[in-house]
Order: sequence, then C-alpha cells, then structure tokens
Amino acid sequence: MQRIAVGSTVRVVERPELEAFLRSPDPGNRPEPGQFAGAGRSARVLSASLRTGEPLYVLQDLPGVWREAWLRPV
Repeated sequence: MQRIAVGSTVRVVERPELEAFLRSPDPGNRPEPGQFAGAGRSARVLSASLRTGEPLYVLQDLPGVWREAWLRPV
C-alpha cells in the first residue's frame, strides 16, 4: 500500500466502505464507533507510526488512530 506523508491531506473512505472493515476477523482492523463520523471527510495527517509493520495515522480533528486502508490521498 501507498505510504501517506505527515502533513498531507487525506480523505477517509465513505461510510459503507468503512463499515465493511467491521467484518474483519482481526478486531484491531475494525474502526471504533466514534470514527464513523469521519467517513468521507478530509483531514491533515498530524502523525504516523508503525505498529506491527503497519502504518497508523493521527488525523487533525478526527478521533482515534486511522489505518492506511481507511484513507485515500487527496
């Protein structure tokens, strides 16, 4: 997958696509309930970190930690 740069702007996938991740067998791959309010919204990437080899992102004004699969570059 594409790596997203800190400081860039991303768009969270639309709600139906985000909801599809709720069926993931890995509970860590499921969005938190509060994150659904961010569906379809754009935000700036404030920070990125690697956990178990997967990049995770913190977005401005959107709660939680975001997986790369839930984001699209703008």
